[in-house]
Amino acid sequence: MTDKRKSGVTDADFVMPAHGSNISYPLTDDDLDVDLDEAMTTYPISSSMPRVRSTEIRPNSPAVVPKPAAPVNARHGRHEEEHHRRGTSDLGLLLLRVSVGGIMLFHGLRKITGWWGGPGFSEMADAVAGANWKQPHLTAVLFAVGETLGGLMVLLGVATPVAASAVLAIVINSWLTRQALAPGLQFSAPGGPEYQTLLIGATSSIILAGPGRLSLDRRMGWAIRPHAGSLAAFLAAIAIAAATWVVLHGGNPFV
Repeated sequence: MTDKRKSGVTDADFVMPAHGSNISYPLTDDDLDVDLDEAMTTYPISSSMPRVRSTEIRPNSPAVVPKPAAPVNARHGRHEEEHHRRGTSDLGLLLLRVSVGGIMLFHGLRKITGWWGGPGFSEMADAVAGANWKQPHLTAVLFAVGETLGGLMVLLGVATPVAASAVLAIVINSWLTRQALAPGLQFSAPGGPEYQTLLIGATSSIILAGPGRLSLDRRMGWAIRPHAGSLAAFLAAIAIAAATWVVLHGGNPFV
């Protein structure tokens, strides 16, 4: 047996208190009830400790299950769900770019080199002068270089908003030139600007819709999600075309 004197426990520690004593012990089941909310002690959280947000779970409350995140396309940094929704859009944009860019590249090379029966720079300048442009040589260079470089860049889909804006400005001026050859609206007249009208719509669509994933711009934001920047490029092309017409040509093409 353990020596009570060595353990520090004496017989007095096991003696029940006398009647009338101030010490009370629980005698019933109600005395044993403990309010856990009052019994729990809240300790201050140090600012250096990480804060953890807990979720209160109550009886009979529906469990909150977090919605799983959509899978992310690691290559493009966007959701796979969005990628699959595009369907044949990228293919359609590729065909549109090849059509517009290829046509502009073809016309630009004809003006620069004289290939495929083209006029070359000298004849191009004479034709521009005949259309009442004030600076025919400068205008011929701007048109030929813009069509060649802009058409090639649109075809490949590189810096597409800038390249397509340059092409759009040139096509708008070509439309105005066709319109100014005779008084009145020349849209359906022989040699009228129907062809230029179609190119204006197609080039504008490339700027506002983006070149798509099948392009060298595929990693750029404007490739599949053009926003304010593409709209600004579209408006800038119209403003540049108007300024070029006023400075280098002048006059109202509709009268």
